[in-house]
Amino acid sequence: MAAEYPAWLLSVITTEKPINTDNRPHSFERRPTDGPAIHMLTNCQFMQQVQLNFKILSYGEKLAAVTNIVRAIDGIEAAHSILSLLENYSFKISDEKINECLTNMNPQNCDYIRTSVGFKGCPSGGCGIKAPCGWSLGTVLQAKIKTIITPTPENVNNPEILGALAILQKKELLVFDKFMGRYSGKKSSLTQELKK
Repeated sequence: MAAEYPAWLLSVITTEKPINTDNRPHSFERRPTDGPAIHMLTNCQFMQQVQLNFKILSYGEKLAAVTNIVRAIDGIEAAHSILSLLENYSFKISDEKINECLTNMNPQNCDYIRTSVGFKGCPSGGCGIKAPCGWSLGTVLQAKIKTIITPTPENVNNPEILGALAILQKKELLVFDKFMGRYSGKKSSLTQELKK
């Protein structure tokens, strides 16, 4: 279960910021399934620690957080919000670091965060996501689907899950097939709902 995150951060992240991103370089591809930073901030144990302790984290922990958070659709604003907590915050310097994270660095994955950064708070066996940004990038739908341990008609038959499944059926067939293999209801009925 996700730990609570600070209300101030939720309000900052869900409030629109007028940061111009038109000419920002990107070295990764945006997908229609990408989501906001709040998904990784509420679902990833590492990102929860980052929110609660950002000022006292090591450089490696901060860098691991920023390389992930900037990939969300609102990640640039979220990164600036978190970086602004630092006493020596400079918009210009932070923006340069964000650009570097977007163009020259990959998001640091969970294995690196556990082994090199030393984070011990992940659930045993992991959460099924390979990097914190996975909760917000392309795999947002997978993340929503993976939270359903035993898929039944009762917990699947809602617009959000049906919409996620319909997109996964088109974009991520292997993930969709795994889900259908675990589904305890009548598969033909679910398939009919997805066609709608």
